[in-house]
Amino acid sequence: MVRNSDNYVLLDPNAKDAYNCHSYAWENSGDPKDYRNDALVRAGVTKRDNNPDGNMSGYKQIDKDEPNKHGDRIIYYSDQNNNGKYDKGENIDHSAIVKTVDNKGNTTTVIGKMGQNGISENHPTAPGYYSKDGQGNPTSRAYFRSKKE
Repeated sequence: MVRNSDNYVLLDPNAKDAYNCHSYAWENSGDPKDYRNDALVRAGVTKRDNNPDGNMSGYKQIDKDEPNKHGDRIIYYSDQNNNGKYDKGENIDHSAIVKTVDNKGNTTTVIGKMGQNGISENHPTAPGYYSKDGQGNPTSRAYFRSKKE
């Protein structure tokens, strides 16, 4: 385990070049059948996903006040219409998986793939952990749960 600022970062040498945050959280590490990954697959990278929109069919977005559970998925996105929920097509900056929650169901730890750097474990609102989108706007968070539950 390596300490990186206020967050503990777990480095997995197998994750470095193999997949990104979306494929880590939504596709069990990758979706080589996604047409957007064709060039990567031809280059030998088989575990990458550029956008999780097509991977959410097995999940339902839960209400922002509903308690979270271990295994819920989280996205950090730009809420372009300010309606407080993720709408397909809005810009998604990051995906992660809920690891721990407190006794009220508030997420206390998420695990995600940080670019090409490996796996990290953070509080969902840790400083510098996707607190702003590419334009400097605060990112919104939305949680998803498997429809099987």
